Amino acid sequence: MKKKLENFKKFVMHEFFVGLITDKVNKKLDIEKYCIEHYTVDINKIYEIDKYIEQLKNELNYQKDIKKHIENKGKVLFLAITLFFISIILLTVFFNSISNFSLFFLIVSILYIYRAFRKNISVMNANEFYFIQSDIDVFEKKYEIKLRLNKEKNNLLEELVTIIEQNRKLLMILANNLTAAIFLLRNSIISLLILLLLNLLK
Repeated sequence: MKKKLENFKKFVMHEFFVGLITDKVNKKLDIEKYCIEHYTVDINKIYEIDKYIEQLKNELNYQKDIKKHIENKGKVLFLAITLFFISIILLTVFFNSISNFSLFFLIVSILYIYRAFRKNISVMNANEFYFIQSDIDVFEKKYEIKLRLNKEKNNLLEELVTIIEQNRKLLMILANNLTAAIFLLRNSIISLLILLLLNLLK
């Protein structure tokens, strides 16, 4: 019985309070992302450094593609959220009178769509993404820009490992926010459908 109650609680939290769960998980991921910067990278057992550098560079490019894909989905979802919000406004204008019970579902629908909007905006924002920067010095007084020699292979490998791990955390945060926005939009639609049903049956 206790296990069933726990499962029911998990179901309710994941289905109806997905925004809160996402906030909690993302906060933990965000802390981990910034802590990774201070980690030490052990590459003592890596012998073919050039091979691993090339592999990690390819993975970094793949991460950029994933980020772009998530952001593109966020743009499509933003359009869906905007259209649905307009439909909520039109429906509230259409109904002459709304009962207290129906008003409850209207408020719930608006709250869900607001949370979906907030989550989706965080996906579309210019999120910090980690990459390898060229080592350049700018001397304004001499009107000179100097490109330094490439980093040592060991240092480059260590930096690649660090930024890829940081990017993984970032991509998880973006994916979590996108998924939460979809669930919140769904809950908003369900609440509005209940509102419509109540007004049609009265």
